[in-house]
Amino acid sequence: MTRMGASSSMDTSRVIHLELDGRKEKITFSRHCCSKDIQDLILQLAGGSRVSKVSLQSTDGAYIPVTPTMPTNSSNTPYRVHIQDLSNTCDPRQGDSDFCNTIVSQVAEKFNSVFKVEEFRQEVHNRISSIEKRLESKNI
Repeated sequence: MTRMGASSSMDTSRVIHLELDGRKEKITFSRHCCSKDIQDLILQLAGGSRVSKVSLQSTDGAYIPVTPTMPTNSSNTPYRVHIQDLSNTCDPRQGDSDFCNTIVSQVAEKFNSVFKVEEFRQEVHNRISSIEKRLESKNI
């Protein structure tokens, strides 16, 4: 008797071999998980923060996308892990003050445009009310 789901073709786990700081590691994940889950798993293994960027590079130098469908490899051809910490992206001591200033000014512009829209809406409402009062006074 065959049971449904007992087949080895139903196995959806994937194994990827990694090289991290000179040591070889192996991760296992489901084909049904998302890219972010795989990146979080690699970051946990590397001891990186959740606001880090993960990239994988094959032994021939090609960059590999971190997805559940990435090509499998062997322990002889591990993907090299590169992690870029993005937690200090807006730290002026890191020389990114121009970037931070640009973001702050863009946010300020958006706030100003929203408030101008509110002022305009209030002005239109006041004018319509004024017109309605004139029409009522003329009994139209």
